[in-house]
Amino acid sequence: MRALRAPRAGTGFVAAHIHWSTEGKWSRSLTRWASGRSGCVRFFQGRARRQRRPASRPFHVAAQHCDLRSTHSETSDDSMPSRSMDAFAVAPMMDVTDHHFRTMARILSGRALLYTEMVVDATLKYNPHGAERWLAFDATQSPLVLQLGGSDPDTMAAAAAIAAQYPYSAININCGCPSDKVAGSGCFGAALMRDASRVAALCNAIRGHSPPQVPVTVKCRLGVNDSDSYEFVHQFVDTVSRQSEVRHFIIHARKAVLGGLSPAQNRIVPPLMYERVLALRDDFPHLQFSLNGGLQELNDVLHYLDAERLHGVMLGRAVMYRPWDLLAGVDEVVYGDRSRVQLIRRQALEQYGAYMDRLLQPSSVTIRGDAVATAPNTTVPPSLHLLTRPLHGLFWGVPRVKTWHRYLDAAVQQCKSSASSPSAPTGDFEWRRELVRIAEQVFEPVHLDTTWCQQQAQRREVEAQRQSLKAQPPVAGASVSPAAAAFQA
Repeated sequence: MRALRAPRAGTGFVAAHIHWSTEGKWSRSLTRWASGRSGCVRFFQGRARRQRRPASRPFHVAAQHCDLRSTHSETSDDSMPSRSMDAFAVAPMMDVTDHHFRTMARILSGRALLYTEMVVDATLKYNPHGAERWLAFDATQSPLVLQLGGSDPDTMAAAAAIAAQYPYSAININCGCPSDKVAGSGCFGAALMRDASRVAALCNAIRGHSPPQVPVTVKCRLGVNDSDSYEFVHQFVDTVSRQSEVRHFIIHARKAVLGGLSPAQNRIVPPLMYERVLALRDDFPHLQFSLNGGLQELNDVLHYLDAERLHGVMLGRAVMYRPWDLLAGVDEVVYGDRSRVQLIRRQALEQYGAYMDRLLQPSSVTIRGDAVATAPNTTVPPSLHLLTRPLHGLFWGVPRVKTWHRYLDAAVQQCKSSASSPSAPTGDFEWRRELVRIAEQVFEPVHLDTTWCQQQAQRREVEAQRQSLKAQPPVAGASVSPAAAAFQA
């Protein structure tokens, strides 16, 4: 083991900026927060919000060599580097990455690796006959990773044995959640990082009860509370990899602050330290590392996959808020797969609406798609609010998006008030048609019938014209193209 070294050549600009921000401004705030003085958490959180955007700019500068302009218009499958299944992953998020969200994500991208919400091992062990509620999924959602949470190897083994009945692509252990319910009273999540040998035992328990072709992975942070040195995470990775068969670590490049910050604050307050993940990559060349935390754009993804040679990149909240902007371009930009290059938002609405109609039809189906008459365990038809939630981000950044949210909520309320069926529409009503009708009423046609690649080209045209106007005095009668004008909001 060796002390944290200076960033290697090629990453100096990015790492130096992080180091300055971390060791300078952030260390003083951490000291104030740890001292327990009144108002320190509010001070720290406010500083995090002020620093967040400026601190991310160097990453966009460093990633400019990965120019998406040519990637999605000229690149063929043969010229793209070979990508692993884990190259682009959507992070597991409680109350977000449910069956409905994953259905929408798979409509937009056929290649992105999806994760379930965290499932507690005891939930499966003591409810084996109802496990379908948490584990069943449609085959179209593959590749899909199951994330398990727990701290007892025997309970984890029982949960893994139940999960083995479902065709998951991998099983992941949650060693990064900072929630008080998980890391506090539950004694797992980020709290597990304090006991690397126990994490290895949990991994071995899963390995012994899972199909041999299903890998076991670990998602963790860089440290916990005062145990936040590079040596700490280095020792954690070393112990887990030596005492188990785990070869892939997904690392959220922040430490977890337990017993003082909420999960939301833990996503923005502790500083990002990407250089430590890169150091782990160099110190453990036989292992695979994926980077999570703070990444917002596909340019960032390409930078860390190609220039920094990481095994994978994971995005969470950015995908939740902007699914179209990120997922609709992943297949082509990251994987060189052009099978969905012609997808438009109108088609995405139709496909997701058909999924809603299938779940809400009178002869209901299980969440796995089995007919009630033949399924061993049925599920209650889902909440309409939960069903429509993945649609809210589909038009992120488009003018009148708040009107879109209001109209969706109004349609849900109208269906709920139906006298004959409080949970589902009747007659000839179809969500497949209704979603498109609402979108046509709210948005300009260009936002419904433009592919992701065309959208990027139009945005570049708008940006080029803006830069041209800044460089030249205004010309009488000058105008922009209709397509570009539609994106000037």
